[in-house]
Amino acid sequence: MMGFLNRNKGQRTDLPQQSAVILTTPDGSIPPLTGDHSMELLCNTDRGFRAETYYTLGTGEEWPGGGKDGVQALIDKMAYYQADSPMVIQTYIYLCAYNQKELDTRAFQQLKSYLELLRERGWSSLFRFAYESREDKLEGAKDKILRRHLVQLKQFLDENADLFRDVVTAAQLGVLGPWGEGNQSQYLHPRRRTFSAVCDLFPAGVHVQARTMKIYHQASGARTFGRLGFHDDYLFGRPHIWSTAGVYTDTDDYRTFIKNSPLHPNDGEMPWGRAKPDADQIDGRGMICQCYEHRLTTLSLEHNYREPDPQAPFAMEKWKGDFLTPAQLHQMGCPVYDAWFTDAQGNSIQRSVFDYLRDFTGYHLMLSNLKTEPAGSGMRVQLLVTNYGFSAPFALNTAQFVILGADGAERAYPAQGINFPSLTSCKQQTVTAELPAPGAGERIGLRLGKHLKSNNTYRWVKTANNVPFISGVNLILP
Repeated sequence: MMGFLNRNKGQRTDLPQQSAVILTTPDGSIPPLTGDHSMELLCNTDRGFRAETYYTLGTGEEWPGGGKDGVQALIDKMAYYQADSPMVIQTYIYLCAYNQKELDTRAFQQLKSYLELLRERGWSSLFRFAYESREDKLEGAKDKILRRHLVQLKQFLDENADLFRDVVTAAQLGVLGPWGEGNQSQYLHPRRRTFSAVCDLFPAGVHVQARTMKIYHQASGARTFGRLGFHDDYLFGRPHIWSTAGVYTDTDDYRTFIKNSPLHPNDGEMPWGRAKPDADQIDGRGMICQCYEHRLTTLSLEHNYREPDPQAPFAMEKWKGDFLTPAQLHQMGCPVYDAWFTDAQGNSIQRSVFDYLRDFTGYHLMLSNLKTEPAGSGMRVQLLVTNYGFSAPFALNTAQFVILGADGAERAYPAQGINFPSLTSCKQQTVTAELPAPGAGERIGLRLGKHLKSNNTYRWVKTANNVPFISGVNLILP
């Protein structure tokens, strides 16, 4: 590994060895997805690479004072990364236009319209409120105004809870300091009270993220503290003093971080390539181990990738030419399966560090071990769901077996045995249902997805299987 023993402190700075163990090897009864088709998984919701944008309430601008329309900036940013197919965009909602007054009807209309646009486009948001858009720009709110805003926002979010839950992959705790990251702000605020209030701000069922362990501990008085995970805005392929859990891996904070990470959606980003001349030190294999250790749900495309700077290419672009082997990933202790390294004809194909991070950040679900048996006048179906991804599919909430007719008619039946939040990395769950016998021309499949209650629609998920995917159904029989 890359670490060493710090002789001054006597504390370790290496990444612990990873250990991805799949207890039951999928048997191939439902063909696994081959690597030449792995791009088909990129449209799955609430996972993988993410984009980043900003929106200023009141002015409707993207960046405060920048003049560009914020809605158009959102659309342009997703188009910019279209080839990488991000389905999540980190959204900074800037409140600085109201730093000396209450939020008004216009602000809430803008915020609701923005969330509705994300929903209609099929995108999700990694969500954060902020005031200060730069370290040297004084845009913060005094404590009295901040507290009033939190009361107003709480009322808005309670009234629009379904919409917010439908759209937001996770909300971030910050609010204070530059970019709402939770660091030192322009004005003094009681940090424990503020972070507890922000943690409690969001509707039930919404996961929240803290930037540092200090902020995490300061929010411990929140009623909803149990929903709190992390976003690490300084991934470097090894522990770093600016990482969420710090540089030392044998501390109570680091152990708390590792224990917590599988329980919530976690996000990460590298430093800006244009700002860090030592960005070449970010080792791709180290990044894979660190992203797996953090159980990342999303990873930023904004940082160290296609930055508008003549110094490019940056780290992520370079990793497209840094090729892996199955043996290397197994030695690193990271999850993978053999078919990911082959094409549909069984030929070996090259897979890169970039490919691996793209495909395995978040959840990566495979169906296997299919069994059927007679049950009354129908049949009992059983299969195994294996998660090869880094993170549990926290956003998913719907599982059903579907009998699909040739004319598109369908009959749906609840799938028993699946619990999405506990389907963490390398975990497996047995899913069953009792179904009527299919008629002539009918096929059976499993449909997994996210029910959007605010408009009663669904986002269906393709599994890592070479089977037809029709009307959101992963067809497994006949």
